[in-house]
Amino acid sequence: MPTTQPTTPTKRMIKVPRVINGIPGEVEIEVDDTAGPTWGANNKHRLLNTPLPRADGPAKTTGTAMFTQDVRLPGMVFGRFVCSPHAHAKIKSVDSSSAEKIKGVLAVMPFGNEVRYEGQPVVAVAAISPEIADDAVHAVVVDYEILPHVVTAADALKPGAPKVFDQAEQPQKRGDPKQVADALASCDAVIEAEYQTPILHHCCLETHAVVADYRGGDTATVYCSTQGTFTIPGDSARELGLKQSQVTGIVQHMGGGFGSKFGIGIAGQWACRLAKRLKVPVKMALTRREEFLTSGNGPGSLQRFKAGVNKDGTLVAMNVTQYALPGIGRSNIAAQPYQYKALHAYRESSPLHTNEDSSVAMRAPGHPQASFAMESLM
Repeated sequence: MPTTQPTTPTKRMIKVPRVINGIPGEVEIEVDDTAGPTWGANNKHRLLNTPLPRADGPAKTTGTAMFTQDVRLPGMVFGRFVCSPHAHAKIKSVDSSSAEKIKGVLAVMPFGNEVRYEGQPVVAVAAISPEIADDAVHAVVVDYEILPHVVTAADALKPGAPKVFDQAEQPQKRGDPKQVADALASCDAVIEAEYQTPILHHCCLETHAVVADYRGGDTATVYCSTQGTFTIPGDSARELGLKQSQVTGIVQHMGGGFGSKFGIGIAGQWACRLAKRLKVPVKMALTRREEFLTSGNGPGSLQRFKAGVNKDGTLVAMNVTQYALPGIGRSNIAAQPYQYKALHAYRESSPLHTNEDSSVAMRAPGHPQASFAMESLM
């Protein structure tokens, strides 16, 4: 059996990041150029370094790709929302009489009696054109009773702050706080720090959009800009009063999702409800303002640390309080110490609710927030 003789490793120079006098930069260091597995010659690869035409490339580059926003069906009408301008309010009354008198307005459907965030839809309208639907939105008069609210983490933490929900969620606890306190007392160095990450938005190029093609009878076709194509039949069937097997879901192309587009959403719910009432196809596409306010967000975070190390570099102890900032929704945050190991660790984690739209998935939910804070601490 052939054997490989050991070889003396050669040296090579590489650049690595290094902070010098507080200024980030790069330095060159010498490392072993150890021989090992290689990718082989570039011209011998079957996939790597080989042009691979995308199946959807020609349609997208020529502008013929059909997105939900592009769907135009015979007899289709357009839905729009009246949205709350307040972060928390009760709806005292809705006067839709002026909107209903506008020529081309086909339906005005109020819903809900309380709003918990700015931008929350309170009335759905349908009209024969987007412009007429927009006129109807501006003609609806809603009388609100503004209620106490909080829209920042700092305000939510103040004593006596308005509660978003009557019953607070209990924090998740892991570890022994006394053990951590004793360990911190023996550390060579102890630091305290607080890190906050903002609530983010997905900024999809195509806003949430749904076309519900239901004309009466026992079948429907629903076009939706969603990552969850499999959710369309079931979600739509519940709103239309049909069986799941009677609904066909179509997503030809989707203009961005990044975690924000699962299910048919509120736009889909009301496209279906309006279509069920009118027996014609209804398109409900969020405006850019509505998209920012009412299509979900990536959660923010607030994390407070007290951590201790020894001179040999050992991470000895860590006491951390973590708040996920999910608005009115639910969210979690990855546990600390993220990707590190401490000899002793205690963690408390809980959501900190505010009167903002609900958080939804966004690229590894809860992990970027934990990673940012932990790496900053290190």
